Order: sequence, then structure tokens, then C-alpha cells
Amino acid sequence: MENKRKLKAQSWDSQSIFERLLALPLFQGLSVEELVRIVEGAKFEFRTESKHEVLLYQGSPLTHLSFMLQGELIYQRRFPDFIKSTEYFTEPIAILPHCLFGKKAQSTHTIITNTDVSLLDISKQEVLTQLMNFYVFRLTMLNYFSTIAQEAQSFNPDEIHLHIRLVKELRKYFVSDSGRKEISINMQQLADRLYVSRISISKVLRSFEEAGLLTLTRGGIVIPRFEELTKAAEKHQ
Repeated sequence: MENKRKLKAQSWDSQSIFERLLALPLFQGLSVEELVRIVEGAKFEFRTESKHEVLLYQGSPLTHLSFMLQGELIYQRRFPDFIKSTEYFTEPIAILPHCLFGKKAQSTHTIITNTDVSLLDISKQEVLTQLMNFYVFRLTMLNYFSTIAQEAQSFNPDEIHLHIRLVKELRKYFVSDSGRKEISINMQQLADRLYVSRISISKVLRSFEEAGLLTLTRGGIVIPRFEELTKAAEKHQ
């Protein structure tokens, strides 16, 4: 079969590929038999990219559903007011699947390899004609899109503690809620968005820094593990 020949030609171990696919968020819940049927029916393109290669630019069109199977990727995004976010991914992930369809099917980020990476590409047409035939895959996609939409609209008027509000404001600039994050933003910009004073923002950020949860730099904020910052903020409820 074409896909299996590709694996052999690139000296990839087919068993490890199946294991990696089953570990991907959008394939979780599928049986090995279902995954074999997908691989046999859909055109999978496996490739490797070297370190410091640009895979996508912010605003470039998306024509494939892509996955990183191994390696590390850097996501960068520019926002108005000279704000810029950077985050790092080392676990297998789907690359911006929520951007594949819709009015603007384009990348929201510039994506760069931080190591040699192994990638899997599936064309949009193959996603529609092959993968969408599987109920588990459709359900997983629906759950993923719903989570993205819910997080974008998340607001609790009863949340008055600034620690929580600040972390939720920072979360808006990132794709995921875990891992290493960096953001170029100043305290006044955060204060304006949260309708509080710059001094109030400074006090909260300094408290997080003293706890070892982030580092304040001249150009912004570095967060080693965003999930730990979230846990610390939730203790103030």
C-alpha cells in the first residue's frame, strides 16, 4: 500500500508510527483497527524538517491538517499594540486544526521548528472524505472546536480576584494552557485591559515572580509552566 511504502522508504518504524498517531489528541479513542483503515484509505504524507525551519507564517493559507509526531515547535503570534506571544510544544500535537475550516482558513501563528521534527500531513479533502467517516474522529473534532469557542467566551462576573483575572487575560494570547510561554506585553497594557492600576498589576506579577512561577523581563513575561501559574492563581478564589 502507498502509505506503508512511504513509511518504509523513509525508514520509519510502522509500529511506532501507529503508537504516535494513537497518542495524538484527534486520534485518541480510535481503535488500532480503525486507525489501520484510515491509514489504508487516506493519503498520509510523512516528512521531516530540520531545526529552525519556518513551517507556516502568520496569515498563510492552510490546506492540510498537520501533526507533529516528534520534536519541538515554536508558535509565535503578533497582536495589535506590538504584543507578541511565543509558546513551545514538545509533545505530539495537531497543528492549528481549528484554523483549517471557516471563513479564513489561514494560520494564526508563525510556526518554527526548534529541533528536527517529524510531521504528518493530511489534505483538507482527505479529512472531509476519509477521516470524517469515523464517528470518534468527528466527535473529537467537535469537542476540540467547542473547547476553543468556550475558552474564547469564558467570563465569570463573580471572579473579582486580580490574580485569576490576570492569568485568564494572559491565557487569551496562547493556544494551549500548559508548557513554556513568553509574551511581550507591558504592565500598563495589562492594566488597561483589566481596568485596574499599573501598580496593582505590578504587585500581582511580583508575587508570582517571587513564587518562581514567572520571570519579568524588560520586554515582557516568561512563564516556564503555564499550568503551574494557573494552579497558583486559582488558590486565590
